[in-house]
Amino acid sequence: MSVDEILKVAFSTAAAVIASVGGASIIIFGISTWLGKVWAEKVYLKNSSLHSKELEKLKKHYAIELEQLKSEISQRQDFLSTSLSALSSGYISSRERTLVAIEILWKKILEIKAQVSEVTFFYSILLPSEYSEAASNKTTNIIPEINPSKLDDTFAQVSIEVSEMRPFLGESLYRLYYIYRAFAYRQALKVLRRYDKKTIYEWDKNFEGKEDDVMYQALKEVFTGEELQNIIRNSQPFAPVQDILNAIELKIVVEMNEWIFGRQLVNMSIEEQQRILKLYKSILR
Repeated sequence: MSVDEILKVAFSTAAAVIASVGGASIIIFGISTWLGKVWAEKVYLKNSSLHSKELEKLKKHYAIELEQLKSEISQRQDFLSTSLSALSSGYISSRERTLVAIEILWKKILEIKAQVSEVTFFYSILLPSEYSEAASNKTTNIIPEINPSKLDDTFAQVSIEVSEMRPFLGESLYRLYYIYRAFAYRQALKVLRRYDKKTIYEWDKNFEGKEDDVMYQALKEVFTGEELQNIIRNSQPFAPVQDILNAIELKIVVEMNEWIFGRQLVNMSIEEQQRILKLYKSILR
């Protein structure tokens, strides 16, 4: 029996019952409640049928979309896998080149330091008032006899070798090296040219005896005004040449740590630094 037929029987049955009992209100209320349930079941059955059809359509539609999505994901995974493989290979290769470049750069920094420290050490032991006497005494052991042309050759060779590695160092690290080299070279020349005017140029004066604006401009790219003033103040009464070189070296090391360890070593805790140093020593053995 269909839903419509059931509903017809229900209405006819209800009418007969109401007629036989004289239309008592309580009976009418009960039958009305029963008819409401029958009607609700009819609506539910129709809606359920409609929902079932819609669900079937949606299931088929989403099944097709799911298969398409699976296919697309598979293609993207293959592409991503290939891309990551190529990227990983390229990164590892460039990373190795970077580490080699950093190692060579540090060796060149040490070469510059060894060459220049013999000359600039003078600034760390004599006061400005003693420069003239040291310059006029050609037999003094304080200032080594180094031919300026030899110094030129050393710095030129270092410059060529480091420039070849520049793409693997990063501009920040290369810039620190460049300023370190320029400052060291300029200060060394101020001592080596002491016989020009029978005097040694003060560290912050140019070869005309005026304030060395070129030097200060370069140092401003490395230090803040406060940092530079602190270095100068802490070095007094001597010239801060070696202290400035040491401070630039420290910045170079920090930048190298950023490349090697992925973050600055100076920001690590003492325990972290000790672990890194322990590991580094084990590698060198």
